[in-house]
Amino acid sequence: MQRFGRTVILVLLALALGIGVWPRLWAAPGVHKHYLHQAQAFLQGRLDIDESFGDVATFQSKHYVVFPPLPAVLITPLVAVFGMQTRTTVVCLVLTALSFCVLRSTLRRLEVERSAERWLLAAFFLGTAYTTSLFQTYETWHFAHVVAVACLLLAVREALGARRGLLVGLFCGLAFLSRHLCLYSAVFLAAALWQHGPQDRPGRRALRLAAFGLPLAACVGVYLWLNAVRFGSPFDTGYAHIPLEGFLAARVEKYGLFHPAYVPANLVYMFLQGFHIQFTGPAQLVVAGVDLLGTSVTFASPFLLFAVLARWGRPMLWSGWLAILLPTVHMLFYYNNGFAQTNAQRFTLDFLPVLIVLVALGMRRVPAAWWRAAIAYSIALNVVALFVVDWLRRLTASL
Repeated sequence: MQRFGRTVILVLLALALGIGVWPRLWAAPGVHKHYLHQAQAFLQGRLDIDESFGDVATFQSKHYVVFPPLPAVLITPLVAVFGMQTRTTVVCLVLTALSFCVLRSTLRRLEVERSAERWLLAAFFLGTAYTTSLFQTYETWHFAHVVAVACLLLAVREALGARRGLLVGLFCGLAFLSRHLCLYSAVFLAAALWQHGPQDRPGRRALRLAAFGLPLAACVGVYLWLNAVRFGSPFDTGYAHIPLEGFLAARVEKYGLFHPAYVPANLVYMFLQGFHIQFTGPAQLVVAGVDLLGTSVTFASPFLLFAVLARWGRPMLWSGWLAILLPTVHMLFYYNNGFAQTNAQRFTLDFLPVLIVLVALGMRRVPAAWWRAAIAYSIALNVVALFVVDWLRRLTASL
């Protein structure tokens, strides 16, 4: 208990330090207030919002937030009290504390050694795309990621623990209602529920799967109903009705939302692109910031690659990798790789709660010095991306 307390304190201090030097976390809500507008519309009994801005769909002269609705539902009571000044960052800090406790419980279930457990907790929250998203949760997209990760971590913990199908399905469905691609994790969750338990009787596994499917299907049904009401078809997500600008507009105008032409660029940014600081000015000496198309998983969070060494029962291992590979392929064909993002491929958060389980198992086959070095590097690079680059930008502004 004492060691766990030290871990909690260290992680909270790291977050507090970041919050102290990142004042935008406590500034007014971000420029893009999709979920605040949507929550306000819910309170008024409407699905459409009052105004159009970035990533808002316009259909039949009405404006709609196309993103899944759970984050907006979550903050609706707060918007009723605080209005458009509601701080989504505060909500995300609470969700992060919940996610921390849930992941710790999952690692205990996997019988991860205490020292490795502390390193993995720090790695997940300080050395991945979660870190940079958490420090930008005043914006819509990053807020949705934090909500989805919390729901998916709860689903994974329940599937590997008590295995109550109803709760696993509900948490998975809520994750889907935050981020679409979390739905692929259902493959892994279903496999976990199908495993034999010590008290299983004939038909028990089938009942667990049926209980899992009911709330998950209900959540998917809610989303399809929303699409049908807003856009006339349950399979019209509204993304095609979003006016785009710049290179994203050029992509969609020529190739549409999904196309093989996007694979090479997305593949490079997913697996090969290094950390890149951009320079500007007449002499190319002024630090403009980092590449907003992100850094690859390979170079930003190399400890995640230890997942390939994981050993587990065949159904669990294969289903885990399927829950990771399916959304990855989906992402590779999409016109947008997560732009804008900082030192990450933020779409990987849609399967990170499953991936971290395989990482925990794979690390057992690696010398401790290796995975500690990889985790320390990942955390340090996030510090550079979030804070050092910003300091260099101010330092070089007059050059």
